Amino acid sequence: MIRTATETEIANVACPMWALLNDYSAWSGPPGQFNLTKSAVCAIVAHLAYCTIGADEKERRNRAKVVPCGAYQRLIEADDFDLPALLRTRADFENVEIIRTRSFVAILIPVRQDRLFVGVRGTQFAYDWSINVNIIKSRNRGTDDYFHLGFMREAAKLAAALQGHLQGRFGGRAVYVGGHSLGGAVAAIMNQWRSFEGCYTFGSPRIGNLSRLGYQYAPFATRRHLDVVPHCPPAAFRYADFPNQITPDGKPFQPADAIELYFFGSWLLQLSLGRFPEHHAIERYRLELLDALKRDPKIESWIGKCPDVLI
Repeated sequence: MIRTATETEIANVACPMWALLNDYSAWSGPPGQFNLTKSAVCAIVAHLAYCTIGADEKERRNRAKVVPCGAYQRLIEADDFDLPALLRTRADFENVEIIRTRSFVAILIPVRQDRLFVGVRGTQFAYDWSINVNIIKSRNRGTDDYFHLGFMREAAKLAAALQGHLQGRFGGRAVYVGGHSLGGAVAAIMNQWRSFEGCYTFGSPRIGNLSRLGYQYAPFATRRHLDVVPHCPPAAFRYADFPNQITPDGKPFQPADAIELYFFGSWLLQLSLGRFPEHHAIERYRLELLDALKRDPKIESWIGKCPDVLI
């Protein structure tokens, strides 16, 4: 019998955040440059986005196994709880808000008066993969870039839902966005329209041809070598990799295009069996990023007390 995720386990996911947020050297550096500390915080926020589940998703529990997050799969079987309240009482994050569209969810976590972190994830409706499998592209606003039509439509919906918050009570803050899998694709497209202070994606599929997408507006795209999703849609359909590709330890990613068709075939096979690819889970990305940070004695002394949460 699968065990349910407890509130303590979810609080432990957020446990390292304050230690990382207090790393002055990371947050005082020049904007627009990759930083492993910022990447880890965005991965935690992207993970927390999976920990809020709407009633419509609870009604489709048989679909939970295709969502690439172990915490999500356990929480869907657990009793309902208030994630913003939990983060307030157990992790000292005030005024957390949740924004939903049918296919995507965003969690907004303000920090002090100067920063806002947005985590994006797809719902079960997105992970029917009908959005992802459709390879039709549409022209981006005022550019010669063509983006995945399904991703771009969903990004427009979520961007509209976020706009009021970013102009209202959270206005004037530096905004950092993190997204995993389909959430990363939507975050990357939104970054083209607004250019956030930082956009970090994890295991994101490709979003388009990126013919003129410069490094200035490209997300920092973290991907694991055995993750099949960043190979989709295939390059044969004129989809390009993100310019800023990074492994979880912060090193440049070296692609292996020669085996891309194998990866794509493996991805389709696993989807046909009704499960998400093992090496694609958000848990693997978050834990590997934290493991890399623990090599820094300054960081390790702060986050060493936090458990290695596997959910």
